[in-house]
Amino acid sequence: MPGTPANTISAGAHMSVRFGIYLDVNDYFCDRIALNDANTAFSAPYNLLGSRVGYKKEMRKYAFDIYAGVNNILNQKYSLGNDINAVNSRYYNAAPPTNYYAGLSVSYLR
Repeated sequence: MPGTPANTISAGAHMSVRFGIYLDVNDYFCDRIALNDANTAFSAPYNLLGSRVGYKKEMRKYAFDIYAGVNNILNQKYSLGNDINAVNSRYYNAAPPTNYYAGLSVSYLR
């Protein structure tokens, strides 16, 4: 069936310590995908690995979360959404290589 991989696997782990430091690791595997009704074109399988480390702290009526992470650690080439049965075999949409992010979240607690 076009557009549907035979296998996908998603897994993740979360670790944290009492004083607020945490680590999240996630992995997503996608098998090859048929890109047309004739099953003559296929996308390559890929494996996306990501991680995030941070520190959470509650102070008075506020909760703070400062974090940094990385997506696509293995620098896989993949399509961020395939166009099934596309004209002129333009099946793929560009996806970012390894990329990094950081942030700060502040929440008001009632």
